[in-house]
Amino acid sequence: MIERADTSPIARQTFVAYVAGVGETVGAIVDMIGDDGSRAVSCRKSFTLDTGSLRAALEAGAPATPLIVADMIKRAGCRAKD
Repeated sequence: MIERADTSPIARQTFVAYVAGVGETVGAIVDMIGDDGSRAVSCRKSFTLDTGSLRAALEAGAPATPLIVADMIKRAGCRAKD
């Protein structure tokens, strides 16, 4: 899909929908953790994606979603409270 995203509108739309879904899910999970006021997870910055990291994760041949999520959490400077 990633190879065709530059030339195929359908591939690009599918790719963007996948990435947006991953990003929204990560944000929702972090928001829900500690929703009781404990804020078990805190992040210094908002979640972002890097095109290079995203492409590398998708081309690695391993399940990409965990790699993308780990990169987003690292990039946002998230940490769990002890």
